Amino acid sequence: VESMAPKAKKAEGGGKGEAKAKKPDGPTEVEMEELRVKIAALEEKLLWTSQKLEQEKTNSEQMSINLKKAQDDKADIAEFLKSSLEKQTAECAVLEKKYVVLKESKENEELRLQQELQQQRLAAKALNDRLDAGASERMKLEERLIEMETLQAQAEVDKRLIASLQGEVAMLRGLVDKAQLQ
Repeated sequence: VESMAPKAKKAEGGGKGEAKAKKPDGPTEVEMEELRVKIAALEEKLLWTSQKLEQEKTNSEQMSINLKKAQDDKADIAEFLKSSLEKQTAECAVLEKKYVVLKESKENEELRLQQELQQQRLAAKALNDRLDAGASERMKLEERLIEMETLQAQAEVDKRLIASLQGEVAMLRGLVDKAQLQ
């Protein structure tokens, strides 16, 4: 990039005693054209830079909007996750309480059933003992019944024998009475 100020031309000959060439009062036509070209290039560069700056401002604003939206979304997501976590923690606590209650209920039911089972076993043992005692008593009664039937049969035999003997005694008395009468 060249400086915009016109350059001073050196006098030819460069001697001390020579008169200096007189410089014109303003820029020459060539210098003016160079300046116009430079100004046009600088204006074009300024326009391009302004457009670029405007585009960057728009991009920056859009990025700021997107960043704000992302931050808001992040806050919303964090709040949602926090409330979800609190809800799930509360549900978990409720489920843990239900679990403890169900576990205690199950343990109590098991204890009750074990006690009932023990009572049923004791009742069954008592019933078996009574059945065993009843069976033993029945066997004794059957033995006594057999003895009694044997004794009754013997008594019947003895009764017949006594009746037969009484008949003989009566006959013998009758013979003895006859014999005494004679």
